[in-house]
Amino acid sequence: MAEDGSDGERFLESVEQHLPFDEPERADILDELRSHLADSAAAMEAKGLGRAEAERAAVKRLGPAKRLADELTRARRDRSRLLAAAGAGAWGLVRGGVWGGLVGWAVVTVAALLISTAIAVAARQTGGAWTGLDTGTSAIPNIVALGVAVFVAARLLTPTFAARAGYAAPLVRWLTMPIGAALVLTYALAIWSGPLNWPGVVALVTLPLWWVAGAWQTRPFRLAFPRRIALSLAVAVGILFGANALFGPMLAGSARAYAWPAGSDRIGAPMPDWAAKAGSGGTTFGGYEELTIDVSDRTLLTGWTDLRIEAWRGTDPARGGGLDATETEPFLTAPVQWSAAGTSPDGNSVWYGGQGWPANAATLTGGLRLDRSPAATWAWLALTGVAPDGQRHLLSSLSGRQVFFQGTVLDWFGAVFSGG
Repeated sequence: MAEDGSDGERFLESVEQHLPFDEPERADILDELRSHLADSAAAMEAKGLGRAEAERAAVKRLGPAKRLADELTRARRDRSRLLAAAGAGAWGLVRGGVWGGLVGWAVVTVAALLISTAIAVAARQTGGAWTGLDTGTSAIPNIVALGVAVFVAARLLTPTFAARAGYAAPLVRWLTMPIGAALVLTYALAIWSGPLNWPGVVALVTLPLWWVAGAWQTRPFRLAFPRRIALSLAVAVGILFGANALFGPMLAGSARAYAWPAGSDRIGAPMPDWAAKAGSGGTTFGGYEELTIDVSDRTLLTGWTDLRIEAWRGTDPARGGGLDATETEPFLTAPVQWSAAGTSPDGNSVWYGGQGWPANAATLTGGLRLDRSPAATWAWLALTGVAPDGQRHLLSSLSGRQVFFQGTVLDWFGAVFSGG
């Protein structure tokens, strides 16, 4: 039996460094080699050699450590190992993705909560207002958590596949790294869909870098004990609810009331008296925004032209905003539609005040899809028309809407390049 620090043990350590298998399989191989060395050295001792000299001779008969390790590795490679490696790699992806996603979500959630709370408290102390992250930016923490999941999944895949397949991990990563990065990039560009802005687009486009960083690592990687994961999540949830309970009352009422936006005269002249008295409303269907006005007599709009719904860039009035000072034209327009005379689109047969629906009354409806407008974060909507005198007038009150792009990264760039 080779002793610690002996030629035999040093040789076995050198062989181990060149074996690409996982720890249990390497241990089995080394045990077989150790037994073989012991038998060979014993046979040479029986022929009259000293113990140390017999051990050196036994090691020399095995040849260079790297060549022996390569021969042993090739002897163990077959199709079944590749299938087993594929299965182990797939399981590693699942385990790493779930583990990384949970841990990433916990860390990002706590960090986002603490940062948002600190900003809100500072804004309140300085007399400002903090209404939270806008819809596009609020997706970034989830994208970052996804990046952590991608990193851990890739971190497990390379050494796991290499060990099961019997190939050196530095070689395997040149396979797992580009293929995985291409798949992640495809997902980031064309499959992931949700609210987006420029920071969100950048976060998604960099997802392949998380994969590359993980797949490049070749050392074996073990996930933390499950109880540690549970503890981390419990702490994250506790901080989340604790911060809400502590700072919720302090932040209540920090948003300002909505007001008629400054600069609205650029949209059109004031509403006619009959339009100011007419019933109006608005509905939202995802990113589709609709405005309506019930006109008591369609002849009131005789001679009017270019009836349409318009969307103008602006800022949230809760943050003291109004129409964008640089805007001279709407960024989106669409024609309006009339309901049939004497009918209401919603089936309401009673006019305002309880009387029957006037025979020539109708509803004017206009709609726009705002979730394909990457250049706007807030829009003011209005129904307008050109009166017989040639001047454009407002036909409805202005309605403010938060705008966020909804779709994939490819949708985003398509809208940007088309001037959306």
